[in-house]
Formats: sequence, C-alpha cells, structure tokens
Amino acid sequence: MSLTCILVDDEPKALTSLNYELQAFAERIQIVEQFTHPKEAQCFLETQSIDVVFLDINMPEIDGLTFLDAFPERNFEVVFTTAHSDHAIDAIKKEAIGYLVKPIDAEDLDKVVDRLERRIGKEPFADKLEAAIDRLNNIGMGPKKIKLNLDKKIVFIDPNDIIYCESDGNYCKIILEGEHKDLFLTQKLKQVSELLPDELFYRVHNSYLINLRKVKEFYKTEGYILMENNIKIPVSRQKRNEVLGRL
Repeated sequence: MSLTCILVDDEPKALTSLNYELQAFAERIQIVEQFTHPKEAQCFLETQSIDVVFLDINMPEIDGLTFLDAFPERNFEVVFTTAHSDHAIDAIKKEAIGYLVKPIDAEDLDKVVDRLERRIGKEPFADKLEAAIDRLNNIGMGPKKIKLNLDKKIVFIDPNDIIYCESDGNYCKIILEGEHKDLFLTQKLKQVSELLPDELFYRVHNSYLINLRKVKEFYKTEGYILMENNIKIPVSRQKRNEVLGRL
C-alpha cells in the first residue's frame, strides 16, 4: 500500500517540478491534491486523512511554519521544501521528517521517501523482515571491525575507536582514540569511507570524515566541529544543516 500526500506551494512551477520528481516514486507515494493557496490545504486536511504534506516554507499568504500551527496534534508527516537552506532549525522544531532544498535532488527525495515508509510503517513486508533480522543479528554487537592494509601487514580496526579520518591527497590518516596509534594509509579517504558504517560516520568536508559519536561540540556559525580529542574539524558550508540533522 502506497503513501498518500498533498503538495503545498504558492509557486505553480515549483509544484510542477516536485510533481515530476515524485513520479519516479509513483508505486510508493500517491499525490492526492496540489495547492497554491495554503488556506485551501488547511481546509482539506481538516476533513481528509493524508500521510504526508510536502510544504513550502516561504509563502506570502501563510508561511509553512505558521501553516502547521493550525494542527497542534497533527496526524500527518511533514516534509519542508524551500529555496533557502537556513530553515533547518525551524524544521527540527516543527518535527518535520524531511527538509528538501530546491531544486530538489532525486537522491535526497529517495531518502525522504524511505524515511517516510519506515516512520509510517508502509514499507514492503520483505524489507521489514530483512530489517528485523538485521536487528536481531546485531543485538549486543557494535559495528564489525574493518580490515586495512598497512605496509606489510593487515590490521583490524573497530570503527568505534576511530575519531576521524583526514585526507592527504592519495593518502589517508586515521585518528584513533585512547592509546591506539594513529594510522597512515596509502588509500584515499573515499576508499576508507566505503568501509565504514554510514550511520556512524559522515563526511563533513572534502578532507574530513568524522565519527558522529565522537563529536563534542558543533559551532554552526563558525563552521567547525570540536571532537572528543579537542581537535577542530572544518564543516563545509553546504553541509552544516545536514550535519545538524545527523547529530
């Protein structure tokens, strides 16, 4: 059974664009209605049951944040769509499940639909079963150790021991916690990142891949993260909002 959604945006071209992107997920999510006037969408939601609202933030009649104030106990999920990337904090406060910056990237939209299916519980049974089996297999277990080629030997590293990885051209330096010695590999950062679990590591900068569990403080305005070893890691401007969502 597919998800149901409505689209709310005061710009007809933006609605057309989002409609087009969602057609790639037609088997998973169904567009029920589209609105250029948010008040009409509010009236619709008062009488109809919908899974998801794709909601523009910047609208002259009623902005997206004010729109949601009419539903203090809403029974639908919200995905904000905006041409600006400076509303991430507001989106978090409104408990939005997704935040898409226009023009909307197909890969980002795919991730949001995946998240919606998991939240609402309409993912395919086979996927649910596989996820349940994975959870059972991993009870009491952390991430598996990764294998790295180091000079003339192979070393096995627990990802939990890694604080961050730093690129140095065609080489990569792995900074480890505690008494572990740092490692210098003849591999690119991208190759190392492919060995590490996505839920634990995030590439905040072209030159840095961090362990999200080792973050001590995040200075969004200044654009850097302070790790547990008190090293400052720069965060790319275009990734600051996403980093906030991952922490």
